[in-house]
This record gives sequence, structure tokens and C-alpha cells, in this order.
Amino acid sequence: MKNEGIKKGFKILIVIVIVFIVIPITSLAILYSTNRDFKMEANKYLRIIPGPIGNYFNQYPTTAEANDKVFYIAEYYNAISEESAADKLFIVKKDNEELYYQIVQAMNKISPEKTEETIKKVRNIELRKDPLISVYDEIDSEKKDELKEDIKKIESKELLVAKKIILEYYNDQNFQRVNDIFENISTSKTIDLLYYFNEDIYDYILNNLEKSKAIEVNIGLTEKELEYEKLLRQSEIYQVNKVSDTIKEIGNDDNYNLNQLAIIYLNLTIDKAANVLVEIDDDEFQKELFTEMRNIELLNEELDSKIVKLASKIEDIKKYKTKIEDLVKVYQKMDSESLSVIIEDLFKENSKLVVDVLDKMNEKKVAEILSFIDSDTANQISKQLTT
Repeated sequence: MKNEGIKKGFKILIVIVIVFIVIPITSLAILYSTNRDFKMEANKYLRIIPGPIGNYFNQYPTTAEANDKVFYIAEYYNAISEESAADKLFIVKKDNEELYYQIVQAMNKISPEKTEETIKKVRNIELRKDPLISVYDEIDSEKKDELKEDIKKIESKELLVAKKIILEYYNDQNFQRVNDIFENISTSKTIDLLYYFNEDIYDYILNNLEKSKAIEVNIGLTEKELEYEKLLRQSEIYQVNKVSDTIKEIGNDDNYNLNQLAIIYLNLTIDKAANVLVEIDDDEFQKELFTEMRNIELLNEELDSKIVKLASKIEDIKKYKTKIEDLVKVYQKMDSESLSVIIEDLFKENSKLVVDVLDKMNEKKVAEILSFIDSDTANQISKQLTT
């Protein structure tokens, strides 16, 4: 009976200890660790306990001290750049999320606008830490760099190179890149490129341009068409003009730029263009002109190049001119009566050659030669010489 009474009393004591000591202390410990205000208030009383306990709690700041420190940090973060503040806040948030929100709250009271921008940058840092976001951002950055490089090439390179770059993307059905390029390149470059695209690509690009830019491009393309029509009419005039007069107009770049000259020469007949160009001594001018003419042919995707035929014709004319010069030297030394027989027979076979040779000879010598030739033939030669 006595043992049972002791056991019963012990159980009651345990219950009393648990209810009145353990549970209250546990509850206070949880409250202390989770409630900042309670912790600060408790510290005020715990720090006045003498001995090691008081010394231990003295190391913790009071509520006022903590608030002052938070405000001090908030002021500093608002004073530095948003990027630097975001980097620091990101570290704080990882270590102590409660402190992070206290600092942000204090910063917001000082400068709401800057705090908002700083928080956005913190969010961006958090997103960058996500592997998926990091890979996405890396790819996006690479694509933007590639686009910048394409735009740089298209703006700086010749039209032929620029057109090739765009066609590769279009044929690969990378339409977004095509749209991005034309959204960013200059209006003048857009006009120059669209002028040489086929109807399908032309319509696609024009329909996807921003409205105001599309209007500017349409106006520019109309002006370009009108200029081409004007140059076409000029080429028709130069086609019938004398070579000597035509050379004055299109034998250099005084009246037209190289692109305009190339369009004019491409619309002359090969014979006319060759007879003009063979009289021009400026090799550099001819080289640049031929390059521009060939570029236009390639831009228009013309398979039958006029340049090759034109170059061949010029070479034939040069050989013919050399032949004339050689004959003039020989005939000038011959006896007029003997030469008249050769001239009369040659006129029947190649009247142009005879006229071209006599045209380069001494007038007195020509008169002597004609005096020995049949009057009808002599009259025909004279007429052609004066034409």
C-alpha cells in the first residue's frame, strides 16, 4: 500500500512538472525563436540577470538597436546602384529571409521606386540561378548576338552578300530571323534589298514590316522604279547618239554614279556599249563599272551574262583597231596608183574596212588614191567617209 502511494505521488509530481514547467518553457522557447518582437522584449529582461546568463543576452541588440541597423542598411542599399543592392539582398535572402523583408520594407519607406527596381533585379538573379532559366538566357543571348552580327554584315556589306544572308534564312524557313533583320536594318537598306527580291519574298517582308516603315519603304521603292525608267530612257538616247557624244555623257562618273552607269550600259546593245568603252582609257573606271554591272546581273539572278559578251566584243574591236593602224602604216608608204587597185578590190569585199583605213590616212593621200579609182566607187567611198 505504501509503495503504491509513493508511485501515485511521483506520477502526480511528473504531471505537475510537465504542465507547469516543461510545457510553459517549451512554449516560451518556441515563441522566443519564432516571434521577433517577443524575442526583443525577452532579451531586455534576460540581459539584466547577473552572471554569464546576462552577459550572453547582452550581445543581442534591443528592438530599437535592431531597427536602427536595418534602417542603416536600407539607406546604404538605396544609395548604391540597383545592381549592387540586388546582389547583396540576394545573399541576405538566402541566409535570413525575415531580415531580407525587414530591409526591403525599410528601403521602400525611403525610395519606393528604386526599391521596386532593386527587387526586380533580385528576382532576375534568382531566375538566373535556375538551370533551365540559365540555359534559356544563354541561348537567347547567343541569338541576339548572332542577330547583331547579321545586321552589322547586312548594313556594311554589298547588296549581293546581304541578299545571300537573308535568302539562306528564308529558304531555311527561319522567318523570325528574317523579320528581326528587317525590323532593325535601315530603311534605305531595306529598299535596296527588296528591289531585287522575287515577288514571294518581297510580299512576305513588306507585309511583316512595321506599318510606318512599310510606308517609307513603299515610297522608296516607287522612287527607285521611277529612277530606273528614267535611266532606261537615257540609254535609248545614248543608243542612237554618236559614240563621241555618248562618251562625254557616260564615259566617266561626272553625270551618273556607278550604279546608274551600270544600268545604262546594261540597257545598251553590246555593240554600242563596246564601241563606247573601247574609247575610254581609264582601266580602273572600266573595272569598277564591269563589277557593278555584274553585281546587278547577279542580284537579278540573270543566267545569261552580258558582261562576258561585252568583254569579248571589246577585245574584237581592239584587235580590229590594231589591224586598221597596221594597214594605215603600210598603205601610207605605198604608191597611190598601185594602192588604188587594192582599195577598189577590197571595197567590194569589205567596204567598212576600206572606209575605216582611209579615214585614218592623210587627206592628200586619200584624194590621190580616189583619183585612180572608178568614179562610182570613188563617190561611194567619199560619201561613207563624210557620213
